[in-house]
Amino acid sequence: MEAEVVAIGPFSVLRECDALSYPVEFYEGTPDNAIIVGIVAFACTRSEADILATTCNVEVWDLGHHKVTKPKLLTDLSPFVDTTVNEQCVCDVYDTLIKLLDDGVDLWFIPIG
Repeated sequence: MEAEVVAIGPFSVLRECDALSYPVEFYEGTPDNAIIVGIVAFACTRSEADILATTCNVEVWDLGHHKVTKPKLLTDLSPFVDTTVNEQCVCDVYDTLIKLLDDGVDLWFIPIG
């Protein structure tokens, strides 16, 4: 099983947060305010997907509640201080989620498989 957190928001914000789905040069000519879909985090294994779901405070297969919001985010990251998800530190992923939410970007947890 895999999972990802996708972001839907302005190109300029996703670019700033390194949440683009493709290399930045593929977006040449894209207006800063264009709404695009990007990937914030990707989990390659079931255990990584569970960690990502826990960080987002969603149940992996509770498909009706996968919108990630600031009040839902886990507030105590101490169990994950040295944990990575697909080589990204969970604390760094969390900081990116907060920044994107503060900038009005929609975030969704998506289980795959």
